[in-house]
Amino acid sequence: MAKTDAIFRLAGFLAISLAWAALAPSAHACLREIPLEAQLVADARAQPLQGFAGNGKIPPFLLGHLSYLREAAQSGDGEGVHGAVLFVQQGGAWRAFLPADGESTLSAYVSSSSPLVIIVTHLQIEGPGQSFTVMRSTDGLRSAQCAILPFPKALNRGGWKSEYLELRSLQLDARGKGRLIASALLGADTDRQQTRWWRYRTRNGAKSWSRPRALPGARAPRPGVLIPIPETASPAQLESLASYANGR
Repeated sequence: MAKTDAIFRLAGFLAISLAWAALAPSAHACLREIPLEAQLVADARAQPLQGFAGNGKIPPFLLGHLSYLREAAQSGDGEGVHGAVLFVQQGGAWRAFLPADGESTLSAYVSSSSPLVIIVTHLQIEGPGQSFTVMRSTDGLRSAQCAILPFPKALNRGGWKSEYLELRSLQLDARGKGRLIASALLGADTDRQQTRWWRYRTRNGAKSWSRPRALPGARAPRPGVLIPIPETASPAQLESLASYANGR
């Protein structure tokens, strides 16, 4: 009997594992490096940049935005270079990357216990996109993977209604288990509008995620290892980046 029970437990574990794998969107490489030039830095500084001062595991970095209407994005080598831009300082040098081509940053986090950096982006050109991109780096921004989180099918039923998810919170514990909570306003153009909530889960440190699951209401953030990066970069970091770019 004990042997039979063990077989059933193993079969159940495998079934759950396969179901999770089927639900989890696969991660793909991202964090594309682009040439760091003075004009690129000037364009990024047209809007406030976020900044992380660095620690023993994660290098200093700045996170900004490049408008798709800037001159360099319309022609030449800079065509298509827009959206969230990441400047990483390694030693005395700076490098520039696009976390997810053409998408805008929603939030960015560093881990309090590891070299983990997470940046969540969303397409916001000519109407909202229909997915989140979660960029995840576990080696101090030397490389990264991106997971695409499709929005629920309950949005935009019966035709396009500009319904999209808003990121509300992202939590992760020290074992890599966590959740992303988001909400959407449905029926905004009717007298029956309502706010609906959804949850995505991860069990491997944000590498892959479950499909969205509807929630009966809002969820309070849980404690975890993720720390939002400061909203404003330090003047010293901005000057260091500009000086490096101007000297190239």
